[in-house]
Amino acid sequence: MSKQLTFYFIRHGRTQWNEQGLLQGSGNSPLTEQGIAGAQKTGAVLQQVEFTAAYSSILQRAIDTAGHIIGQRPIPLFQHCGLNEQSFGSWEGMQIADLRKLTEFKQLTNDPAAYKALSNGGETFEQLAVRAMAALYDIIKIHQSGANILVVSHGHTLRLLFYPY
Repeated sequence: MSKQLTFYFIRHGRTQWNEQGLLQGSGNSPLTEQGIAGAQKTGAVLQQVEFTAAYSSILQRAIDTAGHIIGQRPIPLFQHCGLNEQSFGSWEGMQIADLRKLTEFKQLTNDPAAYKALSNGGETFEQLAVRAMAALYDIIKIHQSGANILVVSHGHTLRLLFYPY
């Protein structure tokens, strides 16, 4: 028997590290005023959607974004580490402009399948895919057909979930 759920996937709001050009990954920085305002506007647009539950990664920027989207609505918010952003290991907190000079960073951006995270101790796309898909299956198992589910996550994680396998 199949079930039908409707997912609303949202990337977290803009952060201070985004503004500073720093690579975040599993590192964290607070939402900017623009990030908060964007989350609140998203919440206003989704105000009429009756969400059964909301999920975010365990990273504060995603939790805060989900909270601003939910606002005062009585929607339970759960965290799942499987929704976290890809880990970039020792590169986290570094200037992206500097990282662009590295061969392995070029692989990350130009040939993701070949990226092995050898120099930074981070996470490969394959590892991210396994983790993120497992999180999505966990969420699917919990909810009944017809549920509307809000998911607040991160750029690489969401792109990977949308990738046509």
